[in-house]
Amino acid sequence: MLQPSADAAWERPWPMAAETAMPQWIYGMSTTAWDGEQLIAAVCSRGAWSLQRLSLDGTVQPLPQPFDDLAGLSACNGRAVAVASNSTSVAGLLEIDLRPATPIWSHSPAITSPLSVEAISVAEPLWFNGTRVNAPMPGTTPPAASHQGLRHCW
Repeated sequence: MLQPSADAAWERPWPMAAETAMPQWIYGMSTTAWDGEQLIAAVCSRGAWSLQRLSLDGTVQPLPQPFDDLAGLSACNGRAVAVASNSTSVAGLLEIDLRPATPIWSHSPAITSPLSVEAISVAEPLWFNGTRVNAPMPGTTPPAASHQGLRHCW
């Protein structure tokens, strides 16, 4: 929350219903970074992670890239890096050049994927209202029974 002066009203700098943090037991996982001009954040909304940036004027801009498992976010001088993966891509270094009008990303996987894309059952984000004051409950759908590939335990 920002308060520009003692007589001004409090203002929410990030106008969205999303989470930008991880549980406290995941020590050292950075989900926000400052690139020198704007805040970059890994944001979880409705069960899916993405990257977004908040400019000084308050505008929020999604950073399009295909990865939904993001960790160790860091940024400096108009560039951001993170460890990133998704259901069909193994973890690797995600690099994003934030300086162009349309950010440019590249991904360097740590290893070659042990499975073909066809052998992987892709989970879908699942979201429903909880029972206590409609607390949100995130999750993922289970892999399809017809697939015998890797299965994530959540």
